[in-house]
Amino acid sequence: MRRTRVWSTRVLIIGAAVVWTSGVVVLRLLDQIDSATTAALVALGLLAGGLFQMQRLNRSLDRRHQLQAAALTRLSSQSDQHNAAFAALRAELDTLAGRSLSYLAGLTVQLHQHNGEFSALHTELDTLTQHSISRDELRSDLLTTYHQLEALQNLYSVIELDQPIPQTRGFATSPDLLLLLVDLVRVRRPHLIVTCGSGMSTVWLALALRKFGIDGRVVALEHDQRCHDETRALIETRGLGDLAEVRLAPLEPVDVDGDSFRWYTRSAWEDLTDIEILFVDGPPPASSGRLARLPALPLLAKHLRSDHVVVLDDTYRTDEREIAASWLQMFPEYSPDGLSLEKEAVVLRSQSTNRAPELTENEAQTRAPRERRKVRRR
Repeated sequence: MRRTRVWSTRVLIIGAAVVWTSGVVVLRLLDQIDSATTAALVALGLLAGGLFQMQRLNRSLDRRHQLQAAALTRLSSQSDQHNAAFAALRAELDTLAGRSLSYLAGLTVQLHQHNGEFSALHTELDTLTQHSISRDELRSDLLTTYHQLEALQNLYSVIELDQPIPQTRGFATSPDLLLLLVDLVRVRRPHLIVTCGSGMSTVWLALALRKFGIDGRVVALEHDQRCHDETRALIETRGLGDLAEVRLAPLEPVDVDGDSFRWYTRSAWEDLTDIEILFVDGPPPASSGRLARLPALPLLAKHLRSDHVVVLDDTYRTDEREIAASWLQMFPEYSPDGLSLEKEAVVLRSQSTNRAPELTENEAQTRAPRERRKVRRR
């Protein structure tokens, strides 16, 4: 009977804990409570169950002490011939009482430990809550990732690949910008493309030239030996050597309007003429300092064809936005198009040409959300 009663009590405690936890989880799923409250309620339910179990043990011990006291009363009324047995029994009972006290002391210590662990858990949950991202930030990040996957799918549908290609995003060019560059190649059919910096953009531009049957080439300027070698290997393994070239161009001091910069050595680019697409994605600020990419347009201006296009990447950064503003002051004939890409970009077209500047299909898609936001502001 006692075992059945003990198991019934345990089942009752466990069932109550499960019901309590399930209720808290349901409230959390229904957004009735936040994460911190959820954790606190779950911990409170567990603590209440532990306290109820300890109270049950205390009651059991009290009953045991009462039985022991009754036994002692009965033994004291017996004759002297049972004194020896009584003394032995008393000693045994004292031992049991000592163990009971030790057990209670151990439970008290464990309770203090659990209280400390609960406090530490509560502190950790508060810290996690303070540093957790909001729903809007998570929604924005997921939407950005979706757009990049969509752009990557469009790239793969336009240009069929016969072997794996390294990942994009991060330090590499994002898929939405690669799609823009491929679309520029498709529309303009350039004979010479120059990229400041090398990598995935060099490979995809060469793939676009091959896909659309364009008699042109890509020349990438790269100051870093490791990046230079890696890009050359990508080009050679994909059979793009006749369409793309990576030139090792160490950085050297240059002067632009009285300001000193470190840019690609002149010997690497002075022979390039009639550039139709200039993609500026280097050098990185970590290698050459603030406004690292500013010399690109002033130094290459005389090497550009009349109906050229300039694409400046990473305009989400302050430096690149200042560079774009400086270029527009130096060359007011340019018409800028800011594109809402993952890392943002600016496309510059000269207004002095007779040919009207045309947006590619991808540019039109990336500009549409920005134009809609302008209308809403009005």
